[in-house]
Amino acid sequence: MKINQMYKLTFLCLSLFWSANSTATDAIYCPYTKVLELQVQPENVLVHLEGQGWKQLGTYLEPALDSRVSIVLAAHASGKQVMLAFPLSSGIECEKTNYGVSPYKVRIR
Repeated sequence: MKINQMYKLTFLCLSLFWSANSTATDAIYCPYTKVLELQVQPENVLVHLEGQGWKQLGTYLEPALDSRVSIVLAAHASGKQVMLAFPLSSGIECEKTNYGVSPYKVRIR
């Protein structure tokens, strides 16, 4: 292998490593867990997650609220787990209750 090809391969590997690290830290990812309860309130919707307390799913002004509620209800009905991801700037601690910051990602597993 030529030296020029080795430099290109090294650069490619380092680029992939850095991009993998940047996507892994683009949010605070709370671990997958079971949905215990869903609560509708006048200003927002909350979900109670096993081992993580209550989390705000969103306010009624957020366009993504309906999608988040649908995913959480589907997970609850089927016994599957969900994962919530919050913006890094929120400083959310997954094991604590959160009534004020909405996730920007909800995944079902």
